[in-house]
Amino acid sequence: NNRGVTVHGTHNLQIQDVVLHDIHGHGFFMEDAVENGNTFLSNITFGIHQVGANGNNVNLNDPFIVDTHDHVGQNATRFLSSAGFWMTNPDNIWIGNISAGSEGTGFWFLFPDSAIGLSAQDPQYSNVQPDRVNLGQFDYNSSHSSPIGLNFDRGSDLEVPVGGNLKANFDGDEHRPSQEPQINNYTAYKHTTGIYHRGRTANFNGTRFADNFTGTFITFTQRITNTLYVGHSRGNANLNDIVTGHTFYDGANTMSGNHFAGYTTSNAHMFRAENAAQRLVHFVMSDTSFENDGSANNVSFVNPTGSSSYDRVGKNMPAVIYDADGTFTGHVGGGAGSTVVPNNPFFYNSNDFRPSGWNAVVSDDLYTMFRMRSFSGNPLFRVTSPDGFSGQNRPGTGQFSGTNTLVKRNDGDYTVDFPEGLGSISSGFEIKYDTLVGPNQGSTMVRFVNVAQTVTLNSVPRVQDLATLRNANSTSFATDGNDLWVNFFGNTELDFVPGTNPPIEPPNENELDVSAADDAYIENTSTQDNTLLRIESASSRTRTSYLKFDVPDTPGKDIIGASLELTVSADAGNGMRVRVYEGGSDNWTEGNLTPGNAPAKATLLDEITGNFVIGQEYHFDVSAAVVAGQEVTFVIDSDG
Repeated sequence: NNRGVTVHGTHNLQIQDVVLHDIHGHGFFMEDAVENGNTFLSNITFGIHQVGANGNNVNLNDPFIVDTHDHVGQNATRFLSSAGFWMTNPDNIWIGNISAGSEGTGFWFLFPDSAIGLSAQDPQYSNVQPDRVNLGQFDYNSSHSSPIGLNFDRGSDLEVPVGGNLKANFDGDEHRPSQEPQINNYTAYKHTTGIYHRGRTANFNGTRFADNFTGTFITFTQRITNTLYVGHSRGNANLNDIVTGHTFYDGANTMSGNHFAGYTTSNAHMFRAENAAQRLVHFVMSDTSFENDGSANNVSFVNPTGSSSYDRVGKNMPAVIYDADGTFTGHVGGGAGSTVVPNNPFFYNSNDFRPSGWNAVVSDDLYTMFRMRSFSGNPLFRVTSPDGFSGQNRPGTGQFSGTNTLVKRNDGDYTVDFPEGLGSISSGFEIKYDTLVGPNQGSTMVRFVNVAQTVTLNSVPRVQDLATLRNANSTSFATDGNDLWVNFFGNTELDFVPGTNPPIEPPNENELDVSAADDAYIENTSTQDNTLLRIESASSRTRTSYLKFDVPDTPGKDIIGASLELTVSADAGNGMRVRVYEGGSDNWTEGNLTPGNAPAKATLLDEITGNFVIGQEYHFDVSAAVVAGQEVTFVIDSDG
């Protein structure tokens, strides 16, 4: 046999109280990914034998293999053939089912992007996209004593021809339904991985874990709520086994209402950080509680091999926990808004502290992911923290290129340099500064060493100097000698492109910009007070504009010149003459100007004749009329 119960192109069945034992292959099997409306109620599988795989390798010589459905990219910690329940369409119901003792996976949900098998040729299924379909009902199911308990991943790997060349790489196929999937009251124990889920959203509510190498291994922004994590259980544990509660991956997950127990030994870890393409922050925790067994004072945060050694820069960098309400860190001196990072001095400073019994550090700072990627080549990026600790790595190439670190917000200056020289980044590079979940106020100052004549930024403003940059309130940059500095705010992705950054001319301290105190224009006999000035001279309509300035005092300095700057907004004129006069009086405002009190044209100060261009600024010499500490009025008209 290679299947226990096959549901093939069938809908609205109820499969109840079925026992499957000693199956060489999958137990309950959904074949073409179009099957929906079916109910799996109170069934059990045990003794499911692995076929088609040997560890992480594919075995096409296995006599029980159906290689179109039995290989699908093996991974001994996430997805492994064979499965007690192999389900290819999410629009079904699973209640009260048990998988016990599978050599592969308990429940494997793998959703292709279209119908497969014979149903792929049926027109009624031409628009079916299983990996976009909402999950039906999944309540009160359980698994134990198999490498993997519950897995959501793969699907695009299906339907390779029998005996054909298998794909060299098996890309993950995440579930992207329109509604958040709800996985309720699932129980998983004695697994390498209790739950592995690849998808943007899901809520794992009321789940229970015990005696697992890792309980939950979750990819992105899923939620874990009202869940019990037991490291070593009181009655069923092998105390020599390494156990873990939650594994951080790309992130960032939200964990609320969860309880931790049985984490009292050196091989019992609450958290593990798996190597990741991106390490997004923050992993937000709230309403956390602990068993009264010492778990609260033995918080362990480890890397994939079980140690607290992490890459300061790289895919094996740590994650950050954000304690939203203080229930995770309050008992050791933290509180609402505290963050938790592994015990590595690159990620903390002297203001942070390590609680007794923890191999992690509590901080009062917010963090963000700082991701570096090159447009070509594979340069070496080195990052130095404000306290002088450094790490370096390469972004790699291909689909998951990029190397990561964590930086604090509002906590000193970081430095990025390139040990292999500026030639390694001559084509430019990209920086992603991102906080996906949790607060992201504040900013981070980063100095890029010696790059100011190699790369520049076109997408954010450049400011005059470092002092101005430090006082900025949005992402911007400045140069200081050959260094380029960026003040990163919010969530920002910047392309550093080939180019130079010529010096900015310093502002002339002897120049003073003054805005008009009053401005209006009169059209025929009607006064118009709005944001524009208009001038016109025609047989049917005349428009004359009026400006008044309060010229400030200039103690100790004489005014040696003044220029009136006007910008063409619309209705540009060709071959016309624009004239600026000193006004004969100043006793008017834009609110009371009428033809009766309008200032007369006194002295012609300047005029420009020509074709006027929208958007261009024109300068009129009005030096003869401007006196420090006095008001001055200008009357503007045209002969066209």
